[in-house]
Amino acid sequence: MISLSVAWVRRIIRAIGIANLFFAAVGGSFAAIVVALGGVHNSPDTPYLRQAYFIFVFVDACCLVALVVGTSYLLRLNRLGLRICNWVFAGEIVRFLGSVWISLALVMSWRWKPLGLSIGAAEGVGSAAITPQIITGYPVLALIVLNLSRRGFSNGAIHTRTESTVDAPHRIEVLRDENHRRRKRPGLVWIISIFNAFSFLFAVLILYLVASNSIPLSPEVKNSMQRLTAFDYALSGVQALLGISAAIALFMMRKVAYQLYSASLVVGAFALLWQVSARGSIPALRSIKGEPIGDLIGLGLLLAVLLYTRSLKSRGILV
Repeated sequence: MISLSVAWVRRIIRAIGIANLFFAAVGGSFAAIVVALGGVHNSPDTPYLRQAYFIFVFVDACCLVALVVGTSYLLRLNRLGLRICNWVFAGEIVRFLGSVWISLALVMSWRWKPLGLSIGAAEGVGSAAITPQIITGYPVLALIVLNLSRRGFSNGAIHTRTESTVDAPHRIEVLRDENHRRRKRPGLVWIISIFNAFSFLFAVLILYLVASNSIPLSPEVKNSMQRLTAFDYALSGVQALLGISAAIALFMMRKVAYQLYSASLVVGAFALLWQVSARGSIPALRSIKGEPIGDLIGLGLLLAVLLYTRSLKSRGILV
């Protein structure tokens, strides 16, 4: 059996982490485009298509967010990252195979055939977020590589706690992690996290109501939405993914939150400038009377959170 050096094991783990971010970005963009295009409607043959579709979109979005969070630990060679990524990849495999098997079983049952057809049809359009991973077999490959790397960890290849195999910088990191577990979250972190959670739930509710035609839209709003391109939706998807990942990282008191918030601010500013330069106005759903007031306030709040996160990082509170 080939024995890899510590350096090579670490390179392989970080390569998996980079691949995770790539698939998360591509899958998030695909999902944003599919949701933007819409066109998912119930029919006599598939009466539950829309319900199954939105369930798949929500579950797959949660998988992508969890994958990004796990990767933030994985890139730092933290065992928690291995566990999170293993659970995410296993969950994606079970979710894909389970939905296929359930839909086939229901189709073969005359009584539940409409539900099975609905699930099968929703699987085709609602799984855009994880489709790039599934068609390439990436979850299986990543699981194998990560578990082989985990064997290396247990044998002392990296990140073991024996004096003969652990380098001094990692011992310091372990001590900091242990101290971090005993450190309480600042009150402002709780406020930011609660605000982010309510904002996310409210955004999901609004998107669902708009997509399901449950709320009336003015002609101006409809015109603005029709003028949006696939790039606009992909850009919004990347921005949302960065924002959610940054919020989770901050709640978990991780230094990577600063980089994620920085990237989210840059992408948000670019999105605002893109909308103004491309159309001369902000889409009605994201503005107040056609003015970019809401977007500017959002960027200002994001900048304030970024500066606060930087302060926490400089004081050693984030690890």
